[in-house]
Amino acid sequence: MKRSHYIDHLYDENAKTFWHGIDSERSDAKTWKSFVAALKDAVGKLPEDPRFSVEKSLFATLIPDAKYKDRNDVNTLVTEKSFTRLVKWFGPCTHENNGFLQKIFHLTKKSRVGQKRDGWFAGHNSAEDEDKLEKAGSGTFLVRFSESLADEGGFSLEVKHEDDVQKFVIRAVPEKQQLFFDCGGFIDVPYDSLPDLIEAIKTNGGIIPLEGSPVLLRKECKGLKFSRATCSYKN
Repeated sequence: MKRSHYIDHLYDENAKTFWHGIDSERSDAKTWKSFVAALKDAVGKLPEDPRFSVEKSLFATLIPDAKYKDRNDVNTLVTEKSFTRLVKWFGPCTHENNGFLQKIFHLTKKSRVGQKRDGWFAGHNSAEDEDKLEKAGSGTFLVRFSESLADEGGFSLEVKHEDDVQKFVIRAVPEKQQLFFDCGGFIDVPYDSLPDLIEAIKTNGGIIPLEGSPVLLRKECKGLKFSRATCSYKN
């Protein structure tokens, strides 16, 4: 059996217990089928929304390069590294409202507007999404997982502003389940979730730079890979 490393340094003891309790010959990876079965045993029925599947949201977060149709393949694996990052991004392993399952459900729901399939949360970075944002109108935005701060639970806010795409870091303190946005009037203000932060930026007149006009969040970037991968129906 391969020795695990990432999970040993995780702040959440329940997550460690859950991970090691999943039936598997390996400690550093679990099949998606065994992972989701253990999750349903632990929390009961997964939360539901007619616009999207929270199970697909988890799948797109944990195994971004795989296809959902291949979820029962023995080679479709949730790695220890991706599970550890999930907990840092979305919270502890619990059925309570502060747990990762409820938080990813809340994010996927709140990032969508009305009954639209499209939302501003992009999940993992992709060249396709970058191209869509580059070609979008000023004020179009998305939020994705930060590649450089993935092990710290960080995110990246990317906004088309005039002719350029501007990128802003969203820091996380996973053990406190808080997010920080170190720009303008938002410095040192903790936020409980990405939807709360995005709403605060919109309400307070956008991001105020040292020079130039405010960076406004006007509309979500359409056709994002995460939105398509997690939807429950077709527009």
